[in-house]
Amino acid sequence: MGLLFNVFVNKFLVDVKQLRAGCCVGSCFIGAIMCADDLIVLSASVVGLLKCLNTLYDISQVLCLDFNSKKSVCIAFGQRHWGIITQLRLGPQHIEWCSSVKYLGVVLRAGSELIVDTSAVSRKFYAAANSILCKTAGLDDLSRLHLLESYCLSVLTYTVAALKLSKAQCKALNVCWNNVYQRVFKFHKWESVKCFICGLGKLDFWHVHIRVVLIFEVLKLLTPTL
Repeated sequence: MGLLFNVFVNKFLVDVKQLRAGCCVGSCFIGAIMCADDLIVLSASVVGLLKCLNTLYDISQVLCLDFNSKKSVCIAFGQRHWGIITQLRLGPQHIEWCSSVKYLGVVLRAGSELIVDTSAVSRKFYAAANSILCKTAGLDDLSRLHLLESYCLSVLTYTVAALKLSKAQCKALNVCWNNVYQRVFKFHKWESVKCFICGLGKLDFWHVHIRVVLIFEVLKLLTPTL
């Protein structure tokens, strides 16, 4: 079934590429990005995006497939992102313009540049950390820390190697991880845990982030270009 799905999906990607209305970086086409059944269409103009959407709809009619417009949205980035009022359609269905969109767990916000909403990451992290802390009150401190490292730290580091985070965003995520140490080892909120983390032989979020980025870059170098 998966192979049949790939054959159908490939038709969408090939035809959008041949349309030459999507985004390119040099000679590399990035106008249609797909992971499983989640598709992103990128274009430098509203007119180009409309051409891509019309092509996708025409193909879907030939292949007897339907798009769910309720799960489809448009978002704009750039200096004039605020002035776009063109109503886009996917066949007979309207597609709304949104100020934020979630793709593969990453929340992106409309703006003059691509903005990642790390506040959503913080909320998800605190929800996971609070759940573990509430259910492990009887364990020793190091065991609780190990559980938080195993199940919560990955929430903060998810996709960070591929994202361009600002210093302020990294600082906010570092505060989230520092709060874990403050709660587990009963520090006051105004007390710094930087030296304590180092003394345990652990890394704060700043250095965890650097390590993740370095590993990502090394893997890119070791992976042959297709």
